[in-house]
Amino acid sequence: MKKVIFFNIGWMDYYQGVTGRDSLQKGGKFPNENEYGYEIFNFLPFNGHMYGYVQPSGAGDYFSRSINIDNLDASKQNSVDNVLSVWLASHPEKGGTCWVIGWYENSTVYRTYQHAPVNSDRSFRDSKSQFGYWVSAKEKDCVCLPIDKRTLQVPRGKNGIGQSNVWYARSPEKTTVEFREKVEQLVLHYRASEVIQLIGVRQKYDQDFVEVSTLEDAKERVLASIVRRQGQSQFRQELITAYKGKCAISGCDVEQALEAAHIIPYNGIQTNNTSNGYY
Repeated sequence: MKKVIFFNIGWMDYYQGVTGRDSLQKGGKFPNENEYGYEIFNFLPFNGHMYGYVQPSGAGDYFSRSINIDNLDASKQNSVDNVLSVWLASHPEKGGTCWVIGWYENSTVYRTYQHAPVNSDRSFRDSKSQFGYWVSAKEKDCVCLPIDKRTLQVPRGKNGIGQSNVWYARSPEKTTVEFREKVEQLVLHYRASEVIQLIGVRQKYDQDFVEVSTLEDAKERVLASIVRRQGQSQFRQELITAYKGKCAISGCDVEQALEAAHIIPYNGIQTNNTSNGYY
C-alpha cells in the first residue's frame, strides 16, 4: 500500500505568508488570537524545497509532540521518505468539512519537530521565532491547488478524519478506500512537472504581490492592472476554443494551468483577438 498521510491545517489561498490578500482562517484558537499559524509558509519554496507544518494532537508544548510515523512503516526511525503528504483545510464559508487543498509527493515526514532551515526567514512580522516543520519535499513535487479546484471533500464520521490534525486513512471501510483512490487520481492528474510550474506561475499572477511606497504609486499600479485585464476573460476563452484546450508550445491540456499570452504585446482591447494570441 502506498504510504499516505493527511494533515489538517488552517485555510489560506496560497500559504506563502500572511499578506493583505491572504490570511489564515479556520486555524483554531491560536491563529484567531495572533493572526498567524506556523502553516502560513507551507507552500513557500526555499532552496528548491517546501516545508510544511501541522499541529499534532496531544497536550503540552506543541513542539515536544510527535507524529506516529510507525503507521507509515517507520518503526524506531525519526523520519520516513517517499510519503504522499496531503494537506486538508476547512473552507471558511462551508463549515467544518475538510477539503483537499494540496499535497507534497515523495515527501519526508518527521517524527519530531524540525527547526526552520537556516536563512529561510520563516517568521511573522517582527516575531523572532522561526517557523519549523514536520514535512519536507522538493518544490517540483508540491502542489497547492487553486481555490476553484479544491473540490475533493474528506469523509467524516466513523473511520474518517475525526478531530485529529493527523490522519492515516488506513481503514478498509469503503468510504476511506474510495477517498484514497480519489486522492491518488487527483495527484496523477497534476503530476506533470510543467503543470505544477504553470500553477505556480498562475498563483503568483493571481496574488498580485506588489510593494508600493506611495499612494500615487499604488493608484498607478491598480490602474495598470485594470487595463491589463480588460477583456482578458473573453480572450482566454476564445483561445481555449481556438487551440482545442491545449498549450500551443508544450501541448499541456490542463485548462486551469493555461494562461492567455499575446504575440504582439497588449495595447488595448483591440489586441485581444485570437490571431494575436496563443496558449
